[in-house]
Amino acid sequence: MTDDDAMDENPQIAAVKLNEDDETESFVIGWSSTSGTGMEQENDIKLAAVDADGNRVTGFVDSLSNLIANTGVRVNADFRFSRNADTLNDLSILWKESAVSEEEITKEMTAENSVPANYDYLSGLRFRTDGGNISVTAAQRIAQMEASTVIDNFDAYVKDGKLISVLQGTYYDYENAEPVLIADTENYTVYLPAEKTSIYLGSGAYTDTLRVDSVIPDYQNIKKGMSIPVQISVTNLGTQPMSSVTVKIGKDSKTFTAGTDGFVAVAPGETRALTVFHTVTDTDGQIDDPTYTLTSTFQSGSSSEAKGTLTLNIPDLGIAGSETLLEAQDGQRVLQFTLYNNSDAALAGSDRSVKFNLYSDPECTQPIPAQYFQEIVTLADGEEALKTINGEELAKIDEGYYTVQYRFNLAEYIQQTDENSKKIYADEAGEVRDGGINLYAKAWVEVTDENGAGEMLECIDTNNIVPIHLESLLKQADGEHVTISQGLEKNGNSTTVDVTLNNNSIVDSKTGNVVVWLYDANDNVVDIQQSYATEDDLITLMPEERKMMSFTFDKPGVRAEVSYGDLGWRATPRPSQTCCSAVWLPCPTS
Repeated sequence: MTDDDAMDENPQIAAVKLNEDDETESFVIGWSSTSGTGMEQENDIKLAAVDADGNRVTGFVDSLSNLIANTGVRVNADFRFSRNADTLNDLSILWKESAVSEEEITKEMTAENSVPANYDYLSGLRFRTDGGNISVTAAQRIAQMEASTVIDNFDAYVKDGKLISVLQGTYYDYENAEPVLIADTENYTVYLPAEKTSIYLGSGAYTDTLRVDSVIPDYQNIKKGMSIPVQISVTNLGTQPMSSVTVKIGKDSKTFTAGTDGFVAVAPGETRALTVFHTVTDTDGQIDDPTYTLTSTFQSGSSSEAKGTLTLNIPDLGIAGSETLLEAQDGQRVLQFTLYNNSDAALAGSDRSVKFNLYSDPECTQPIPAQYFQEIVTLADGEEALKTINGEELAKIDEGYYTVQYRFNLAEYIQQTDENSKKIYADEAGEVRDGGINLYAKAWVEVTDENGAGEMLECIDTNNIVPIHLESLLKQADGEHVTISQGLEKNGNSTTVDVTLNNNSIVDSKTGNVVVWLYDANDNVVDIQQSYATEDDLITLMPEERKMMSFTFDKPGVRAEVSYGDLGWRATPRPSQTCCSAVWLPCPTS
């Protein structure tokens, strides 16, 4: 039967009539075949047929992969043929699979700890002949064990058109684990689940069933009154081809019939994509979520139906990415965000609300505590969002002009420490760390259904999160702690110099001094003033503070130079230190 480099094992044999009108039986032989290694390893179930005289039947399908291509079915190498089948149409291939119950799937999972399979089930598919062509039905579950029960061994036979399965299964009781003493150099105890092995008997039959895998409308173009395409994926889980499929969405209906408009019957196990059009309707301004019904008709005339709801009323909430940082001063950052709804599915008039929050991580799992924000509307203690928008305010989001604004206390935020008392966001000098601070603003739609309140999934979610990068003003000023701007005004024989100091450091300074040199038209120094006379006159600059000062001279001047210095650096500042110049410009005469 085989002579190649593949590993062949688990041979199975069944005696059946290949055709209904055959007088003698033939042997159908199957075996597991594995070839290649690693990523290139291929597994298949090889098939052959031998007649009563021992001759190999030509034209018989040579592998199961040829029959189940593009169906997504993978048959376990430890397969069995069903017993007592009269014809090839009665013969099934059976194998066991493992699965996870829905209860286990809902439990919390991490990347390091996925949920293990906790029960087994018996799968099978049946051969079918049609005009001399051999195919198989879709794979179906023949028997399913209870939770925490595995299949140790199985067999099955055909009786009166039904498939009877006999299974040996073991139930593992993890909730009542039994201690087992392990004798070693140091004795220790391990706990193993209690076991109970039983024999199970199952009875079933292959059915003709339609499965709807997905119903996806053109979400980006949902507009009231517009006809939009809807992509529907269906799978034939039956024993024979589906000759027609009727799709009804709301009041729109379309039938796909084999042999018309290029539609071909859907073979058992095959998945097919269908496209229909639906006209979007609304009730009182709210887009309707229509129900849909798919009805399939099989070759024998039997039918299968699937129903569901097509959700079209999905807002597209977003955050405008421009003009996020409005102001940086006094250790604070004024942040502004404009929320909009880019969908015809209005938020106003719905039972939904919009929530907004700021996070420290791009995945938006670590919310920043409200203590670092001012002028905000917060929920009660323990709530997860800074702001909740509902009621009439939602109409502003629909129109695209709802704005939220917060004053973020950066100076306090960077004082946070880790478990080793080391500051997380500040350097050794107390300044904002190199690379700055990243915040992430997120807005989402909150809905409430029978499962409680939660975030609504949007078809477009790339605009729900906006990153904000906050940099040190000291770095933006190329390391200059204090920058100066000034203006000069002449009042007859007197001159006033207005000085503005900008502390670029997020650390305060308490020993500052300003010196002003006044020059005449010949560029001669005519007078000098400084702010420092006694310790009480030392300038205090709070974190990132902007302070204004005025110096009045009783002499005329046309130019001034201003210098700022910290007396902790140098006793008397000179023009070579942090300084700038101001020139008097006469007003033009008419």
